[in-house]
Amino acid sequence: MHLGPAFFNLLRSPRLLDTIESVIGSEIYLHPLQVIRIKVPEKWVPEGYWDGMTARVDWHQDLGVLLPEADESSILSVWLPITDATVENGCLMVVPGSHRDGLALHCQPSARNRKNMLHIPDQYVPLDRAIPVPLKRGGALIFNRRMIHSSLPNTSDELRWSFDLRYQPTGQPTGRPVLPGFVARSKQHPQSEVRDYTIWADQWRQARSQHTGKGKLTIHRWDVDSPVCL
Repeated sequence: MHLGPAFFNLLRSPRLLDTIESVIGSEIYLHPLQVIRIKVPEKWVPEGYWDGMTARVDWHQDLGVLLPEADESSILSVWLPITDATVENGCLMVVPGSHRDGLALHCQPSARNRKNMLHIPDQYVPLDRAIPVPLKRGGALIFNRRMIHSSLPNTSDELRWSFDLRYQPTGQPTGRPVLPGFVARSKQHPQSEVRDYTIWADQWRQARSQHTGKGKLTIHRWDVDSPVCL
């Protein structure tokens, strides 16, 4: 985890929040999913150690990795490359219009399906509509919580760095109730905004301390024994 002031300032970037506000309004809550991703070239990693941080990320919807409490929450996914994201180094793939089709079945990884994360089986993805989305560093890809997407493997010789964030209207369930978010902007109650990075950092340290050693957290709804996943 990185809990420094530079990352916190990015989370509250006025230009970014202006864009989010144009979609969901001025009462903006930062969702607990706040990730810095480093995708290394796949050839550097032995096959048995592949995961979503090293190899391709399988097809999924961001709503699919949350609890049902967030089904009606207006969560926006925000993907920000801090190095150029290309087809060669593993940019995102999206299926335009798939957010209108509802929530698809997601399957757990297993030795039989050879996937590395919770995923939508390929037969349920309209692959003929899928397109890559290369982006220059400093750009942004913003999409609906039900958009089907994945990322390509990094076949280059360089690292691909990105930020993976979520924003939603304040007061709506996050689908990750055990992890902290904060009010990033509020025109109705500006005093509720978290502006000090140490408060945010302490929230994460407390959450980590509270849950360390207590087993795997329940963060989604899917049953590993669903027959279609085998």
